[in-house]
Amino acid sequence: MKALLILLCVSLAEAKSYSNYHLLRVRPQTEAQLNTLKLLTTQENNLEIDFWIPPYYLNRTCEFLVPLETYIKIRPILAGVGLKVEILSHDIQKAIDAERTPAGNSTQYGYQLNPNTFMKYSEIVVLLKRYTAGHSHVSLVSYGTTYEQREIYAIKVC
Repeated sequence: MKALLILLCVSLAEAKSYSNYHLLRVRPQTEAQLNTLKLLTTQENNLEIDFWIPPYYLNRTCEFLVPLETYIKIRPILAGVGLKVEILSHDIQKAIDAERTPAGNSTQYGYQLNPNTFMKYSEIVVLLKRYTAGHSHVSLVSYGTTYEQREIYAIKVC
């Protein structure tokens, strides 16, 4: 019962919105710039900063995601040490939404093929079965199962 309640709570929780979150890129070229960025990685600064590529070395890019309010706060700090900020995205939520939206490349087998997302195993199997059913010169062969008890398929050209 407790597990069911936890599952219900998790399913009702809203996904976090990343509207107005900026994806920033900087390239520290001095020790002062690098140290400033490293200082921003600490939790003591109470700023919401998600480093995608942390600042480790000089002359290496560093990328991080910040809400608009945090960007407004850190912009003068970064400018003060001479860091040039490249804004890769003004609203990362748009990129997230675009990834979740089907690309519209419908195939004759009824699936949306999007090269920027992964298909589920079950979708791949259905796609393979539909393909082999529609072509007499190919067949679907099972070569065993994975440790997850999923069939390992291959298409055999006859």
